[in-house]
Amino acid sequence: SVGLIKEGRLALAKGYGLANRETKLIPTGDTVWSMASCSKPVVGIAALKLVDQGKLDLDKDVSDYIGFPLRNPNFPDDKITMRHLLAHASSLKDASQADISSYPRPDPPQQLEKDVRTWLLPEGAEFANAAYWDASAKPGAKYAYANVGSTVAGLVVEKAAGQLFNEFCNQHLFAPM
Repeated sequence: SVGLIKEGRLALAKGYGLANRETKLIPTGDTVWSMASCSKPVVGIAALKLVDQGKLDLDKDVSDYIGFPLRNPNFPDDKITMRHLLAHASSLKDASQADISSYPRPDPPQQLEKDVRTWLLPEGAEFANAAYWDASAKPGAKYAYANVGSTVAGLVVEKAAGQLFNEFCNQHLFAPM
């Protein structure tokens, strides 16, 4: 699907190809698509914008930004940095493929701090025996793609910016474009 804005108005909204190969569903300008990992570069650009503004240090412990200790319980003395999060080397992992396949569509509104606390802290309702933590590698030791790491990075952006992630991105990334 393509949307074209001209002089502040929607000039074209049209779908091409197939939205679903199995059902042969043809997309329209109103078809809702999952953005999936297309948002990860936005998180990275937002973080780098904060670096430019002097509000974020990529090598500082993210716990200092988010206001509570975030540690892999298997490596409690090793800090996690924004550089680790952005490079998928934080020792976080997605708990299971089911997390990805059962994720609600379209994206639900996120409460980043609540989600991070629920998934990653021992007192969190979905901590589930540290399912989101890699027991075999400390932060910075190995690459492991993790969607949950981007959620944490978004929270760091919020806290360093002093405003909601979407508000910061709208003001500092999208509006200037």
